[in-house]
Amino acid sequence: GKWRDGFCDCCSPGIFHPSFLFACCCPSILLGQVMVRFNLGLTGSPTTAIKSEKALYVLLALTAIDIIIFSSTTTTYAGGVTYMPISAALASAWSLYLLFLMFRTRSFIRQRYEIESGCCGELEDCLLPCCCTTCTVSQMARHTADYDNDEGKFLTTTGLSPNSPSLV
Repeated sequence: GKWRDGFCDCCSPGIFHPSFLFACCCPSILLGQVMVRFNLGLTGSPTTAIKSEKALYVLLALTAIDIIIFSSTTTTYAGGVTYMPISAALASAWSLYLLFLMFRTRSFIRQRYEIESGCCGELEDCLLPCCCTTCTVSQMARHTADYDNDEGKFLTTTGLSPNSPSLV
């Protein structure tokens, strides 16, 4: 098999679509919604539906904490912005964790749908999130939802309507 659409087709559902906006502004939320569609937990491994929803809420809380810490410990100087060491360390750890989850989720989706890897083999699942998190998360969301027939939603655990048909 292959991916439903291209890696850089982020705007295909529209620039005001929830999946595109979350992918650009807060990819951890869209990643969490995709993980809930597959019942994946905080390690990217299969779990129960309840635990995967809890994982989404943990991702939301950690995202909020990251934003608060990052914005409150920043010092601006005339020559630019300087970050406090603890803020940079936490932001780096958070980024690495999200890259790990994207790798695990993308690998899971590729295995589930029997999608062949590209020119880099299995390494592609690790490299693409490093190159463009927006494109990676957006492609996973588009592959696991039928946005042509079902509009996306902002405030649901899956990013879809409650009555939307399951593609997973």
